[in-house]
Amino acid sequence: MTASLPLRFPRGLYGITPEWEDTARLLDAIRAAYDGGMQVLQWRR
Repeated sequence: MTASLPLRFPRGLYGITPEWEDTARLLDAIRAAYDGGMQVLQWRR
């Protein structure tokens, strides 16, 4: 018998990047979210 561990997702802010073409603006927003406590970033294109 295999014991299963409960799934754990990090606590705190979870960010999904917006679809901005301006990379500098996007990186500034990511830095601000990180400084605000974001622990997980989902980067999609």
